[in-house]
Amino acid sequence: GICIGLHPLRHQTPYSIREAILALDQAVLTEEATELLLTIDAKSQQPTVLPTPEEIEAVRNYVASKQDLDLLDDASKFLVAVHDVPHLKDRLTLHQFRTGFTECVDALHEALNTMSTALHQVRNSKSFASILLLVLKTGNVLNDGTARGDARGFRMSTLMQLSNLKQVEPAQQARDPAQSRDASPRQNSGGGRKLTLA
Repeated sequence: GICIGLHPLRHQTPYSIREAILALDQAVLTEEATELLLTIDAKSQQPTVLPTPEEIEAVRNYVASKQDLDLLDDASKFLVAVHDVPHLKDRLTLHQFRTGFTECVDALHEALNTMSTALHQVRNSKSFASILLLVLKTGNVLNDGTARGDARGFRMSTLMQLSNLKQVEPAQQARDPAQSRDASPRQNSGGGRKLTLA
């Protein structure tokens, strides 16, 4: 994992990486390199490149023993170089935030401009206002005779329920001709379809 994480820094020595971390050098610590250095294992939630507490302790003991560092492999040399960097993870996290700050701000500006434009169009659209008025009138017709039948407004979330409107066919006319003739004009009037909320 360490060698993979150090791939973008393969042309740097372990101690030049250390100096770049101490100086937060953007020329060396690119956005990609910083992201890889901060990689966390999904299962153990332990860093895959930066030294763990156990590795730091092991490195300290190795350095204290004054053994030959040249005998170590590249991954171990990296651990030796950075194990005592103050606030190592916090420094890299801050550096990552700094390198991506401008891009993040630009993305937020774009999103805010889009929202502002949309709100302006909604507030000044006569067509949209007409549609809302039509929805209000339709709702009052559907709710006629109920407590909601004379509404003067509605929540915008109600618009999501418009897809639930459906046509309800009138009940089939009674087969008995006598019943059909006796039906009052009021019962037969408006014998078309009726809209209702499902």
